[in-house]
Amino acid sequence: INLKKKKTKYFRRYTHAQYIFNLETGIFTVGPWSFKISKLSKSIENQIMASTSARPFRIEVPESDIQDLKRRLQQTRYPSKFDEKARGNWSYGIDPDHLSSMLDYWQRGFDWRRGEAELNRFSHYKMLVKGLDMHFIHQKSPSADAIPLLLVHGWPGSVWEFHKIIPMLTRPENGQAFHVIAPSLPGYGWSEAPEEAGIGAAETGDICHELMMQLGYQHYATQGGDWGAAVVKVIAMKYPNNCVGLHLNLPLAHASGYELSFRNTVLALRMLGNILAPKLTLSQKERNMLNRLKGYARTDSAYFMTHATKPNTLAWGLNDSPAGLCAWIAEKCHSWTDEDLNFDEHQVAECTTRLYQ
Repeated sequence: INLKKKKTKYFRRYTHAQYIFNLETGIFTVGPWSFKISKLSKSIENQIMASTSARPFRIEVPESDIQDLKRRLQQTRYPSKFDEKARGNWSYGIDPDHLSSMLDYWQRGFDWRRGEAELNRFSHYKMLVKGLDMHFIHQKSPSADAIPLLLVHGWPGSVWEFHKIIPMLTRPENGQAFHVIAPSLPGYGWSEAPEEAGIGAAETGDICHELMMQLGYQHYATQGGDWGAAVVKVIAMKYPNNCVGLHLNLPLAHASGYELSFRNTVLALRMLGNILAPKLTLSQKERNMLNRLKGYARTDSAYFMTHATKPNTLAWGLNDSPAGLCAWIAEKCHSWTDEDLNFDEHQVAECTTRLYQ
């Protein structure tokens, strides 16, 4: 078997056969047959070990890809008519005038090479982790007591969202320093996408934990936002002997299975009261939060259901049309950001670019 054609030690596709080789046990499986390999040649062993080592990586987008993007943006087909009521108020989705300005900036004003240089300041690597070729930033601190910190992004995001905070974490003016490990989630940025379905937050948590183990960090802290929050929460719960600290900027809490007890009976009655008579059981602040949640479910959650139920249908449009991808992301950047902190054109272009790549 030519191992140079292999992508990972766990799962490979060779001609028309599927095979698995477990380096730890020496079990080699092809279809229904399994074989025990007692000894590997040194050259093959070296190839396998090298495949799971960190390889330096540099972001270098081919000029042909940049020109192709600009060509697609230039040939964007705009809707023939806009309802004047939709202009400026985002009630039907993205404001058409805002999107037109965004696309013009992305085509003519956005500096790709500047964005690359901004990210290439950091130490990038790729490494095979649980069968996927994962991209990650591994920025070490000069501090002797630095704590390894796993930073996990969400959607629509990438490792770019950490470019301002990484120097603050690795070289703080005062306080605790950290070694920063920031992976691109599977299928994001420069990380390989899974070929099989079923890779959710739990499986991604296993991948990120294994990444830390392969880097030699037996103990580490975690931070996550959006999907990253779901991922690192899994890590903290599943690997408590390794995860020494958990920080979330999107805390997720779900009701656990109910047991018959006085406390849970009281909680159940209060929940019923919240539904039937919220003014009697909830504070004004809690009612405002509940109304915001209801508003989100009513007008802003359709994208989530599409992602969760029919992602392949949407993928054709977003992957082929940069204008469509920009509209999809820019509308969320606007909806999810306070008005006094709204994303500017450059930030939206950076965010969209990292997903378009």
